[in-house]
Amino acid sequence: MRHGATDDEVESLIGFEEGGFNDAEKAAFAWAAALTRGDGHVDDALFERLSRYWSEGEIVEITEMAALFNYFNRIANALQIDPTAPGEGL
Repeated sequence: MRHGATDDEVESLIGFEEGGFNDAEKAAFAWAAALTRGDGHVDDALFERLSRYWSEGEIVEITEMAALFNYFNRIANALQIDPTAPGEGL
C-alpha cells in the first residue's frame, strides 16, 4: 500500500485472475503463485504468457521477489512468528 495499491487491490490478490488487474499483472501474479504453490518448476506455457509482457530482466526480478517473500514466510512459519503491522517493530 506504501507504493500506491488500494485496499481493493490488496484484497483482490487472492482472486487476481478475476480482479481489476491488467494482463501483465495477472501473468506476474500467476507466475508468483506457481512458484509459491509448486516445487519451483513452472510450465512453459506460463513462462510464455509471462514473456509476452515482461523482459528477461523483469522476469528475473519477479522471480526473485516471489522467492524472497516465500523465504520470509517459511522462516516466519517455522519459528511461529506472527506478522507485525506496518510501523511496528519486532
